[in-house]
Amino acid sequence: MSVGVYFSRFSAIIKVMMRNVLYNEINKAVKVLYPNIVYQATIARTPNPEFGDYSFAVMGLTSRVGQNSRQIAEEIRKKLSDSDNFNKYVAKAEIVGPGFLNFRLSERGLAEGIKNSGKKFLKQKEKISLDYLDANPTGPVHLGHARSGFYGDVLANILEYYGHKVSREFYVNNAKSSAQIQSLGKTVLRQGEEYKHEQLLNILEKPEAQKKLKKMKDPKEVGFYIAGLIQKENESFLKKTAKIKFDIFFEEEKVYASKMIKEIIKSLKKADAIYEKDGATWLKSSKYGDTEDRVLVRSTGEPTYLLPDIGYHLDRLVKRKDYYLLKNQTVAAMLLWGNTGFRPEFPKNGIPAT
Repeated sequence: MSVGVYFSRFSAIIKVMMRNVLYNEINKAVKVLYPNIVYQATIARTPNPEFGDYSFAVMGLTSRVGQNSRQIAEEIRKKLSDSDNFNKYVAKAEIVGPGFLNFRLSERGLAEGIKNSGKKFLKQKEKISLDYLDANPTGPVHLGHARSGFYGDVLANILEYYGHKVSREFYVNNAKSSAQIQSLGKTVLRQGEEYKHEQLLNILEKPEAQKKLKKMKDPKEVGFYIAGLIQKENESFLKKTAKIKFDIFFEEEKVYASKMIKEIIKSLKKADAIYEKDGATWLKSSKYGDTEDRVLVRSTGEPTYLLPDIGYHLDRLVKRKDYYLLKNQTVAAMLLWGNTGFRPEFPKNGIPAT
């Protein structure tokens, strides 16, 4: 499962819970203040964090109550401040504009929301394969990578806290066929400068690297070798400095080396799940919920990222029997593959949509 999918689901639970708290508290306040009217509040996220987290438009009460909206907003705000439950979740309630009540959640409230949402979050204990970094091993990790890494590491901790068995994974984009790896090799062979950076220059000064490279002339082999050294340094940085943990580093090149690519194409062709168009090979992924069909092999003969990605997913679903969410086009490939008789063991309730 990707980090974004799990965080989206988890944060969605918290948002719904917080909205419900405000919804119930405002409706109670309105009922006490104006017992002769029938009204249900509408709570919305603020368009700008500077205005708080949630907002309630009071203007809909003006004609029913017979007062101006700011006066009504002030009465409701005062009534809400008398509620212990409201005060537990809200740090500040502010009247803005012609009659908006904006609410800023408290840190205590957010912590409480996370704690309570956990009771509803994946009650059934699962075996989860969570990949949260797939940085190309062509240079040092940067802040963009670290952000995803920290998110994933924290999320894995949360999932483990609630009893799930989590495999923390890093997908290494090191296929020899990739343009990035070959360009890295060309940089080392002085046939280009795309990946000429301090980390690479330091690696090239090492005696063991110099000795190895003397016998190498093929850009893809050179790139693959150097990518391995860069990856080792990056793994060390993530573990020792960033304190981000991983259990598995899955190398894209292993999918190609295992001949799984040919097996995938053969099986999908047998299932009538692919077709040729404009010299490229396409997956009929739209048949299974994707927005469009996807290219598996470009007209140049180079596979797209999706093809080895299917191999990675097969390793997780079939070989390791992990349960996790998939991208729509990968779901399609799994289902179409299943038509050949080789079907992954999906959860009993089916594959959740992303």
